[in-house]
Amino acid sequence: MIELPKVVIVGRPNVGKSSLFNRLIGKRKAIVDPQSGVTRDRIYSEMEWDNYLFNLIDTGGIDFDKTTSISQRIFQQVQFGIKEAEVIVFLVDGKEGLNPFDKEINEFLREYSKPVILAINKIDRVEEMNLIGEFYQAGYDRIFPISAIHGLGIDALLMEIVSNLTQVSEFEQQKLDKITIVGKPNVGKSTLLNAILNEERSMVDCVPGTTRDVIDSYVTINDKKYILVDTAGIRQQKKFDTTIENYAFLRTHEAIKRSDLVLVLLDAIEGITRQDSRILSMVIKEGKSIILVINKWDLVKNIRAKEYLKTIEPYIKFISFVPAIFISAKFKSNIKEIFKQIPVVLDQSNYKTKTSEVNKVIKESMQSYLPPMFKAKKLKLYYAVQTGNRPPVFTLFINDSKCLNENYKRYLTNQIRKIYPFYGSPIIIKTKT
Repeated sequence: MIELPKVVIVGRPNVGKSSLFNRLIGKRKAIVDPQSGVTRDRIYSEMEWDNYLFNLIDTGGIDFDKTTSISQRIFQQVQFGIKEAEVIVFLVDGKEGLNPFDKEINEFLREYSKPVILAINKIDRVEEMNLIGEFYQAGYDRIFPISAIHGLGIDALLMEIVSNLTQVSEFEQQKLDKITIVGKPNVGKSTLLNAILNEERSMVDCVPGTTRDVIDSYVTINDKKYILVDTAGIRQQKKFDTTIENYAFLRTHEAIKRSDLVLVLLDAIEGITRQDSRILSMVIKEGKSIILVINKWDLVKNIRAKEYLKTIEPYIKFISFVPAIFISAKFKSNIKEIFKQIPVVLDQSNYKTKTSEVNKVIKESMQSYLPPMFKAKKLKLYYAVQTGNRPPVFTLFINDSKCLNENYKRYLTNQIRKIYPFYGSPIIIKTKT
């Protein structure tokens, strides 16, 4: 795969960076909220315009305040984004004029020998074009008045962006498996992501809820390329404190839906909690392959991994098909084992069975353990076939779907696994009459 060129959007807080990001990619991926400092990490999204493919990066608002750790870390994320980008879009607020902080950021950007495009946001009407004059003081030959909310001036901005980019053909891209990291707040998701990437792609902090956005990263492990996705910690919805936290949950759920495999992180000290079980159930409901990653294993004393699994077994019987890996993201121990398991689980979820073999398994299973009657009606199987993968889906053609209850579906699922393990992947059984 050829690395896509990158375009980064920078500016001080509340100038509309996330609104512009969402406008350009055509969907709500970054959080948009009037609260200052909402976007903290770098947010990535592939986009295509005029036969150009590139990665767009949203960043947090630049604040040169060195007295707070959050401000420093946001600034560090912005620097990372600028360093890897080919083009910088410097966004300012047209209604507020050329702010002293804008001037400071402008001087900071001059340190980088990269194209900088000045975009003046919140020019929502033609009558407001008179507001842009003072921005020529920043020293740019061309400036681009836009409205991220209403879409005005966006095409002109995109034309300027792609004129400074390396063109990459869409046909040079290949589909990459998407691996999403999920779990409760503060279980070590961002620490694991950073350990794998070996860089501070996602902010790590001891305060639960530091990661609010979904963050995509390209990673190559054992000559295999993946998209690795870090997500916000999932709390119980009734405990959501803000609209922002609700947005974060919805985006995490959407990231799970788009995944090929999900790494569900548990805290080894806490063990499996009710919320962990809810998260696992949510991933299974979406039909996604799972690897259970038990983090902070370095803090557990006087118990072996097999014994530990027995202590949590009553809580995870419904995912007995899922591999469990014990790691310390902090010390980067046993992380390689995750990437030994990933291709195995992905291959298993993609496996296609022979129809003749499936019919034999189902028929023999029904003979060994007869299905219960439904209102004196007996279940009749005409034939069975695998109709999907990722997740594996089996469709049973029967006389009446009411004759096949959930308990008997689970029995048939377990019988299928004895022949075809589908290691790490849920199995879905559907019926058709």
